[in-house]
Amino acid sequence: MSLGAIDALASDRTYIIEFISYNQGAPFLKSYSTPSMEKVRHGSCLCRSVQFTATGEPSVFEVCYCSNCRKASGSAFMALAFLEEKQLKITQGREHVKVYRDTDTKSGNALLRSFCPTCGAPLFISDDTNSFLVISMGTIEDSLVDWGEEI
Repeated sequence: MSLGAIDALASDRTYIIEFISYNQGAPFLKSYSTPSMEKVRHGSCLCRSVQFTATGEPSVFEVCYCSNCRKASGSAFMALAFLEEKQLKITQGREHVKVYRDTDTKSGNALLRSFCPTCGAPLFISDDTNSFLVISMGTIEDSLVDWGEEI
């Protein structure tokens, strides 16, 4: 259920932000951008055992407040960026990545929550069919200021 939309301008970027209701009424925030394959961002877990690159722009940004994301992040919310699988490349530590199969979801569809077992950092979320890939934005090492759609 849409609660409204906000257009926010930041320097030469445009972000479309929409607040919607999700998971038993808990709101989350979505920001849409147009995917491109130009920029490369670097990311890692806290202990840097797992490192990756994300190429291009995410198709969607979300800030999720559902109880599962709050628990997985250890925070009041989890900031997420949706990518295509081809946009993500694990450059170091693929063998360290562990996956928790989260079946306690409103939809009943399992989420595969990837994390580093050494430091506990949440890394990625996908589903059984890999129909989507989400990265935890807290793992991005580069500036997030210009991650968005060009005007």
